[in-house]
Amino acid sequence: MVINQRRIITLNNRMENRYEKRESLFHEVGHDSNPEHRKRANGSPLYDTNLIDVVDKTEREANIISAHLMLDKDKVIELLLRGISAERVAQIFHVHLDLLILELEEAKKLMGKEFPLDLANLPRTADPCFLKASNGMVNEYAWYD
Repeated sequence: MVINQRRIITLNNRMENRYEKRESLFHEVGHDSNPEHRKRANGSPLYDTNLIDVVDKTEREANIISAHLMLDKDKVIELLLRGISAERVAQIFHVHLDLLILELEEAKKLMGKEFPLDLANLPRTADPCFLKASNGMVNEYAWYD
């Protein structure tokens, strides 16, 4: 939504979990920081009903940006190398496990052979849309450039 020529992100006020609100906000910031996503919106409000969807390319891109913003890659790797489980590291950073895994997958792409972890054994959730909005919750973002 746009007010006074400014891009605005609105979050559904029925979300009660503050960590879900935080993830949702950073996800929407991920859309806002990508010029292609703003172009796709073309001045119209877009609505997210799946907060984290790793199947859709646009949603995955927004998730990657939100993961970078919410997670300290080096600290995550350090904790995992110390033997702390991925589930516990996700709890420490207050993010969904699949968002943590997404950040690690991106780190591996950037670091190549220097990446110190084996991602094959890290757990995944069964649902690729792992934070589905419930009870009709919708988040909105719109751009008018």
